Amino acid sequence: MTIPERIIERIGPAVLLPIPAGEKGPKVAGWQKLTLADMKPDYLAGLNHGNNIGVLLGAASGGLVTIDCDSDEYLESFLSVNPGLREGLISKASRGGNVWLRIKGTFPKSAKIKLPDGSPWGEFRADGNQTVIYGKHPSGCKYDNNKLVPACVEFAAINWPAGLRLPWIPEPAVVHVPTRPTSGGNLIERARAYVGKMPSAIAGSGGHDATFAVCKALVHDFALSKGDAWAVLSEYNARCSPPWSEAELRHKLDDAGKCNRAVRARGQLADTDRPDFQQSPRRYEINERTNKEGASFVNSFNSYAVEAPKLAEDALFGVAGAIVKKIEPHTETQGQF
Repeated sequence: MTIPERIIERIGPAVLLPIPAGEKGPKVAGWQKLTLADMKPDYLAGLNHGNNIGVLLGAASGGLVTIDCDSDEYLESFLSVNPGLREGLISKASRGGNVWLRIKGTFPKSAKIKLPDGSPWGEFRADGNQTVIYGKHPSGCKYDNNKLVPACVEFAAINWPAGLRLPWIPEPAVVHVPTRPTSGGNLIERARAYVGKMPSAIAGSGGHDATFAVCKALVHDFALSKGDAWAVLSEYNARCSPPWSEAELRHKLDDAGKCNRAVRARGQLADTDRPDFQQSPRRYEINERTNKEGASFVNSFNSYAVEAPKLAEDALFGVAGAIVKKIEPHTETQGQF
């Protein structure tokens, strides 16, 4: 019995390929189009003339495929999760080896198999691919096998070592969610830290203005969405005395979003890192009572006061002056924000 005949007796119907001795690739033109009908006695006899012999895999050879493992370690890891395949045909050369299988049903295309980091693990060889089964390896050693027949299995029954990147299993898509670029850390956390330095609202002591300033900082200076701003504002409200109702607080947030009286451009604190971020900013305040632009530059979160208009001393004379001086300590102009 010739060597090609012995190979076919062992592996079953297959398309055999002549390969130059000591090489791994066929030199016959159109070898991928050969069929079982081409395996005539004269063709098979010609394979004996000192050639290596390869096997055309996939549908051409009735579902015959190989799993090529690049190292002995990888081969062992594959067999450890497929112990039954140890009883099937395994061929080896200088390192690693090929596990021969005859697949029942469908199977994927030939493809490289990779480790989690993208480095090679091996290859699934099927349609359009071939594996050398007889002859001499380029390293000089001979191709050898365990003299068994290929295991007959369904592709879905094959187990794969954990972590391998298998081309026939789509990898989860990586969804990139664009975020506003800030080099000062999480935007909401920055806004929360900023508001944490602002004064609490106290009834009768400019509570409205203090709360409005917080709302404006969130939706204007940091350009937070209303949802994100509400989360920070709710935390701030917990330290107000007394806390605002939800309706009151949402109304102030809406008003702040419409306000166009501000020194900073919208989103300035979101787009620009301030070295003095944890410190008090200089803010240009508006006198709400008179609707006139005041000139109070506030340098501390604990002194959000708007300067009240003052009368000259020479205007406070007579009975009227005495009355003004008596009631002045009790007017709203003395309150603090």
